[in-house]
Amino acid sequence: MANALKDLDRLAKADYSKARVFFQMGKYEDALAAYGESDKVWKKMAELFFEKGKGNHGKEFLEKAKETQSHIGMCLFKLGKYTEALEIVNSAL
Repeated sequence: MANALKDLDRLAKADYSKARVFFQMGKYEDALAAYGESDKVWKKMAELFFEKGKGNHGKEFLEKAKETQSHIGMCLFKLGKYTEALEIVNSAL
């Protein structure tokens, strides 16, 4: 299971990196999709660690997900979806 989690983390990091590049290029829809994938994976990983009683690892991935959510909010803002952006950012706080 440890290798599977490492692979998932690597994939989430790759999506996160792609999202940053898309954002810098002004491709906010693509960035939003890539950030969404990494957010989903990191939330799931946090959940799995919490279920296994490994709260420290769970918190680590939950923090990654929260950071990603703030980037999702910025993408939504750039796309003119201000209400959605505010909801996402507030939920990440």
